[in-house]
Amino acid sequence: MASGRHGAPQHGREWLLDIGAALGENSRSARGETSGVEDDGRIAPGCPGVAADGTGAGRRGMTGAGGFRYRAHGLEIQSDFEVPEFRRSPCAAPADIRIRHDPAAAAVVRRAAARAGREPRDTEVIEADPTEGGGAFEVAGVGAFWVRDGRDIRVAPDAGADPGMVALYTLGTAMGLALFQRGALVLHGASVAHGGRATLILGRSGAGKSTLAARLGVAGCPILGDDTVALWPAGGAGRFAIHPSGTSFKLWRDALDAAGLAGAAGPRVASRVDKFYLANPRAAEERPHELAEILILAASDAGEVPRIEPLALLEAVRAIGENVYRPQFAEAFGRRGEEFVEVASLAGAVPVARLVRPWDHAASEAVAGLLRARWSGDGPPGARDVAQGRAR
Repeated sequence: MASGRHGAPQHGREWLLDIGAALGENSRSARGETSGVEDDGRIAPGCPGVAADGTGAGRRGMTGAGGFRYRAHGLEIQSDFEVPEFRRSPCAAPADIRIRHDPAAAAVVRRAAARAGREPRDTEVIEADPTEGGGAFEVAGVGAFWVRDGRDIRVAPDAGADPGMVALYTLGTAMGLALFQRGALVLHGASVAHGGRATLILGRSGAGKSTLAARLGVAGCPILGDDTVALWPAGGAGRFAIHPSGTSFKLWRDALDAAGLAGAAGPRVASRVDKFYLANPRAAEERPHELAEILILAASDAGEVPRIEPLALLEAVRAIGENVYRPQFAEAFGRRGEEFVEVASLAGAVPVARLVRPWDHAASEAVAGLLRARWSGDGPPGARDVAQGRAR
């Protein structure tokens, strides 16, 4: 019986890794997509990284007529307008992704919807006409968005649209679609660096991913990003890398109050959203971090001690699949099969566990303590099992 990278029996998982590697490579090359990351997870040549605080060489990141320069997900991004969560970049080389104001995006959405024979629905991505390429969507009262080739994001804000909402959908759905087009597996979660590697925290909306990540950041753990996480291939089948992607969290008001962080909160995300930006207290170093494990948040009864339960392969596949960012991307472009194989490959290669804890803010400090102790090697045996392999 073959053994995995962590010394645990693979139990027949080799076919998942082999198929995932082959299909992922073929589909990316066939679509002409590039991640901006070398096969071993390194940043493609062109620009140096920025400082951990996102300030680069202390410059504001402005590029004259081009607007703002950022670095996120291992890519250089140039935007016509400010995107609050991204790290500033002093790089002057050609950008990997360009975000532009373009009124034509609204017409692209209309033509895509007419071609599909239906009215566009909020945030629903529709494949654009082949002559225009990519995918498009609209959000009522916010604007229209058109994303092509993983390199070009065009935004047509509605008249009177809240700039906060425009930025929110640009760095969310639009950027997620660009990353998908570039060949990344995009998941909805938060990521934390430790010992040079990364832990990915997944869970349904409202499960407390951002709150836990903020707690870990306050406790001294470098945070890679929050909300949208892009996984890139990193040096062969079964290895994945995460790059830093943000300088702040978006937390609900009650989460800030319960965590005692209300005084540190920044501006409101948008006028109609009761979330606030919270500066990332310790941003991770600007480099790829190999994914070491995935933790799925789950609730327990109040008063229970937080615990970590390794998941069997099929449970892991299902849990990761439920946390794919915007599953409609694969649906819109007929790639559900490819995405399933990528998810299965990930579940077969990286330890996946359920992090069970009371679903209240008061428990987040105890959970953060459990994780910090485990990452330092001082955690309980059941927690260390996750780093050694999946449950037999």
